[in-house]
Parts: sequence; structure tokens; C-alpha cells
Amino acid sequence: MYLEWRGIQQANSAQRYLVENGNAGSKPHTPAWLEADCQEIFDTIRTLVATMGQPVFEPLATRRDVMDGPGGAHLEIATKPDAQVSVRCKGAGVEAVGDYTEEGMVILKGSRARADVAKSMIPMSAGKNRQRLIDIGDLRLDGESYVFQRDVLFGSPSGASDVVLGRSSNGWMEWKDSSGKTLDELKRQKAVATGVLR
Repeated sequence: MYLEWRGIQQANSAQRYLVENGNAGSKPHTPAWLEADCQEIFDTIRTLVATMGQPVFEPLATRRDVMDGPGGAHLEIATKPDAQVSVRCKGAGVEAVGDYTEEGMVILKGSRARADVAKSMIPMSAGKNRQRLIDIGDLRLDGESYVFQRDVLFGSPSGASDVVLGRSSNGWMEWKDSSGKTLDELKRQKAVATGVLR
């Protein structure tokens, strides 16, 4: 029972997938010596699952620093490995904070997206993805905008900025760091100059 409880807790914490098992409950009584053994087994499972390409228990963003987010909310921002860049996407009355990682663009919990979308976007994959996020509760209407209820991974910067801005966009130009440099300048142009693409 401890391993099941630990797996559900870690999967919920990682926020990569929606866990359908509602029986997580409270931590089961486990003697300390057995809990230590179970934790070692869980760590092995976690490593094997990630090695097989399914990082179910690995967080989308590793939390550390706190910064001001959209609407004055405080967001915990990921530590920044060499391949990771924290950026913002701003539009009419909305702002999202995201991390560009080796896996794609992660929009952080608390970020805001436009409530209205361009009609041309609705039948497109970005429009369908946005509606899916609304349907499963990852985006919740709060006043004039939607709020991200958890960290959400997108395959590309443009897919992420489309959802935030409610229209087709070039995410490489829309996502910018605090000094105003675009993600294109921070990642693609830098990669071309150095010959290393991450």
C-alpha cells in the first residue's frame, strides 16, 4: 500500500498527467524500517520508468525561486539548467510565465490566458488543445481571463503562446526574458552561433 500511495503522491506532484486513481488517501501506517525499504524500491522504479522514456514522476519544472507573476501572483520558478530559460508571454490583459526546457515549453501554474480566441484558431490544433485544457480543468475562467491550474507542457513555444494569446502566434518571438530578449535570441540564434542546438 505504501508504494501505491507514494506513486500517486509523486505523480500528482509532478503534474505531468492527470491521475485517475482517487484512492490515494492518507499515508498508510508503515514501520520506519519498511518505509525506508519501500522508498528505495520506489526510487528504483522512478529511475527505470524515466529511463524507458516515461518520466511520470519527474516534475515539469523544478521549483526554487519565487518571482512576481501575472496579476501580482507569486510564482515559484524553476532552477535553470543550461538548457532551460524562464520567459514571459504578454498580451491584451494577460501574462504567462514559462520555462523553455529540452522537452518543450512549460507554462507555469498561475499564468493567465485570454478568454477570447480568434475564430480562425478554433478549428486548428491550438484551438482544440486549448478547449481540451478548459474541458479537463487545467484552464479555469477567472474574470476576464483563464488561469492555469497546474504546470502544462507544450511541444513548442508557438503552441504555448497560441493558447495564452488566443490567436496564431510565433512563440519564438512572443516569449521574452526580463530584459526583452526573445526566445529566438536566447536559444535558436545562440545555438546557430555556437553550433549546438538544445
